[in-house]
Amino acid sequence: MSQSISTEINSEQAAKTYTENFEAEGKAIEAMYATPETSNKEGTKPTEQSNKADVKEGEKDTSKASVTEGYETADAGDSTGYGEGGEKPAAESKSEEPKLEYDLSLDGLKEEDAAEMKKFLIDKKVPKEIAERLVQEKKAQVDAVDKFLADAKKQAEVKLVETRKQWVKELKEDKDFGGDRFKTSLSEVDAIVNKFLPNTKKLLTESGGMLPPSVMRDIHALHKVLMGTESNVMGTAAKPNASQENFLDDLYK
Repeated sequence: MSQSISTEINSEQAAKTYTENFEAEGKAIEAMYATPETSNKEGTKPTEQSNKADVKEGEKDTSKASVTEGYETADAGDSTGYGEGGEKPAAESKSEEPKLEYDLSLDGLKEEDAAEMKKFLIDKKVPKEIAERLVQEKKAQVDAVDKFLADAKKQAEVKLVETRKQWVKELKEDKDFGGDRFKTSLSEVDAIVNKFLPNTKKLLTESGGMLPPSVMRDIHALHKVLMGTESNVMGTAAKPNASQENFLDDLYK
């Protein structure tokens, strides 16, 4: 009887041990294939968390280190311009043009003067009252310069007219060029200019200029050498033809 009871006890212990071993092996296999969510539900911490727990403070976690770590921030080929990103243009900074903090009339000033005055007033933060005085002074300066230039031009024109009158008087009184031969001499000079000095004629025609008496005498002397005169044969002054009378006559009146 006692032997029978002992046998039953040993059988129960063997079955219990076998069951515990089987369950332990099952949990071990389940833990190997468990996801983080399943591990949390079962009370088992994810591998990542356990790895972090094993990393000491101040040390780098290399559990997920990649062989390309440190190169992944730039696209392939970007450094040579062949990447998908290519060369990215620099962002343009749009700065607003500075403006006066008050209304100010710059009428009467030239465009460049007005721009320069405005820049000065903005940079120096000139108050409106002083700015108005500066603008008025600038306008006065511009008016003074314009008046000076106009007066100078007028004086030059007057002097030019007087100079031309003096040149005509000098040639008319010249013993070889002027007197009764004055118009004939002009035609002879005109003939030389037309034939040999086309660029000089063009310049005089376009500018309305006059040759000084000394040059007129030299050209007149060239006519005697190059073309001769009727006076050499007939003893009288040559009469100008119609084509020779229109070039210098109007200037040397």
